[in-house]
Amino acid sequence: MTPQKPTFLIIGSAKCGTTALASILSNHPDCCMSRPKEVKFFLDTIDYKPNNPDYEKGWDWYQQAFAHYNGEAIIGEGTPNYSARTRSPNTAKRVYGFNPNMKLIYMVRNPLERQVSAWKMEYTFGQSEAFPPIPEYEWALKGLNYWMQMQREQGQWNDCCYGYQLEAYEAFFPRESICVSFLEDWKHSKDAEISRILRFLDLDPTLLPEGIQESANRGADRKISRPLVKKLEQMLLFALLFNICPQAGETGHEKISPIKQSFIQRVKCHRL
Repeated sequence: MTPQKPTFLIIGSAKCGTTALASILSNHPDCCMSRPKEVKFFLDTIDYKPNNPDYEKGWDWYQQAFAHYNGEAIIGEGTPNYSARTRSPNTAKRVYGFNPNMKLIYMVRNPLERQVSAWKMEYTFGQSEAFPPIPEYEWALKGLNYWMQMQREQGQWNDCCYGYQLEAYEAFFPRESICVSFLEDWKHSKDAEISRILRFLDLDPTLLPEGIQESANRGADRKISRPLVKKLEQMLLFALLFNICPQAGETGHEKISPIKQSFIQRVKCHRL
């Protein structure tokens, strides 16, 4: 069956449970998720190339990720770097040009915990011969302090500036087309949060096979050591991060520092 164009995207953020969500959606009978999960079609640049040759190949190339399409009601993919605006400033515009009715899911979490999780992953990859060396892995192997410093100097801390990332999409898409999900909400009420996302996509939560929520990527349930995060918050280096994501407030469950209260309220307004 000829694939239809995608109707939704998981745009990020990396290390915020996007793989868990994609796994859950792929098991819904009315949803066709791309294979692989991260197609990276709309990015400006890929694999340190000055451009993205896959995007230049157009729909003929992109549709291969949906070759298994079998008439499902919705089609989507999940590339966390779609919310890496510093490295790929034209992504939102490209998505809108492709489908102005696209629905967008943006998963976020405590920025400090996100950074620590990203460093741990890149440190592990840097130690493995299975992954080709890239600058981020080399930074990670030199320690967390060095990795964080290089992240700041290269503008990659902007990935944690969730409001900044959303602005790129808000310039093209209406509020009702964007669903923001806090990983912290998954930890406290996973079933309710999954059902909310499914309803956003016009999917019936009752059709999801039993047990899928529990068997999905356990990464959404993992917790970063709170003493480690506390220690990082006290480091002088993180004063710079606080300037990017100022201190504040409550999410309804627990304090999520350093996301400020005004941002939380602004993001919550996307929760349909």
